[in-house]
Amino acid sequence: MKKTICALAFLFAAWGTAQKKVDLKASYGTASLFGITESITGDIINVITGGPAVNYDSNGVFSAEVMMYDDDSKWQYGIGYNFERVKDDHYNYKINFNTFLLQANYTWNNPQNKMKLYSGAGVGALFSSFEGRDNNDNNVYLAFNLSPFGIRYGEKLGAFVETNIGTKGFLQGGASYTF
Repeated sequence: MKKTICALAFLFAAWGTAQKKVDLKASYGTASLFGITESITGDIINVITGGPAVNYDSNGVFSAEVMMYDDDSKWQYGIGYNFERVKDDHYNYKINFNTFLLQANYTWNNPQNKMKLYSGAGVGALFSSFEGRDNNDNNVYLAFNLSPFGIRYGEKLGAFVETNIGTKGFLQGGASYTF
């Protein structure tokens, strides 16, 4: 399933590259809503069982995106990939979240400006793999991400910071290149 989604993502990106202006983005951010939810779940289990503490920590979220512009450059649409690892060193548990999203962003100000203000949303699939003790479990969930506010500065090469609710870090920053 992951290979199929990756192949479709690359075909979509190749098709889009021939058609429109494209933005490649890479970023890193804080824990996501999913990573923090795992931490809170661990805290609840600790209270209920009264046992030794489960302490999940997120390594943050890495994100890569291929976004295409529409004709007037107000809208961007494309595919994104996010990776987050949540782990507990004491029990040697780890959960990997691999997420693929179909995304869209809207630029609020003039897209010709060096500084762009934008918002966005995405929906897709989250592949979760849990490893720990004698228990290995893989699941697929509906994934989402909302970016209420983002700011990008630059023309071809740019830097950006955005806020998120979902599979990206609550605060995400990175670089992008437009060609």
